[in-house]
Amino acid sequence: MSARLPARCVALAAVAGMAAHLSMVADGAWMAVAAVVMIAACAPCAWGMWRRPTAHSARMLTVMSLVMALVHVGMALGPVTLMDHAHHATGPAITAASAGHSAMALGIAAADFAVAWLAALWLGRARRPRTAPAMA
Repeated sequence: MSARLPARCVALAAVAGMAAHLSMVADGAWMAVAAVVMIAACAPCAWGMWRRPTAHSARMLTVMSLVMALVHVGMALGPVTLMDHAHHATGPAITAASAGHSAMALGIAAADFAVAWLAALWLGRARRPRTAPAMA
């Protein structure tokens, strides 16, 4: 296995998370701004993990992804979800809109948790001392 393959898996997972955040741009307003800011913050570290992986890039992806995952879980499961407020829906319409947006937010949270897990896994692997193969 190539030494860069685990780092590139982290980068690809981060890119998949960025693509998931692009789906929020269609909702407009503050969600679009938040998605663009998140992508702008995530892209340099994802690119760094692809080109020349560093512990700094992996730590940043881990922390940013965990924070974003917690935000998305809070948005999806909060007492009055932010999605409901954004659409000003009432009655049965609020339930349908909330279910769709909550599922999307939880899916994005799962992607964020996956990025954090992969980046943390890469960090642990990078910290392990390398051993030379035994000569027979």
